[in-house]
Amino acid sequence: MVRHRIEVGHRDGVTPREIVGAIANESGLEGRFIGAIDIQDDYSTVDLPAGMPRELFGHLKRVYVRGRPLRISVMEPRPRGPNGPPRDSADRGPRRHRSDEGSSRASRPGPKFPRKRRD
Repeated sequence: MVRHRIEVGHRDGVTPREIVGAIANESGLEGRFIGAIDIQDDYSTVDLPAGMPRELFGHLKRVYVRGRPLRISVMEPRPRGPNGPPRDSADRGPRRHRSDEGSSRASRPGPKFPRKRRD
């Protein structure tokens, strides 16, 4: 399964049933193959099977729910762990430059969890 972001949420009055219905009706995908749905105020996430054809994905970008376009996009994967589920690149704050971090690596605290060795 791959997590996707859609641009409808609580502010639009959308329900999981409407999201499943729109995706299933427009893609031909059975509702039982649509995974977890998490509705936020201004967007939602939905897990869909990996390997979706490009044409179908393009079509879903133009599908409307509650008068709003889904504008579906694949979320950038982030390792699962103590920091929570993957997030979309739009949720990130401004980028920091190395010059903002200081010149010495020793002055920064180390990772909270040991890193896996790459052999």
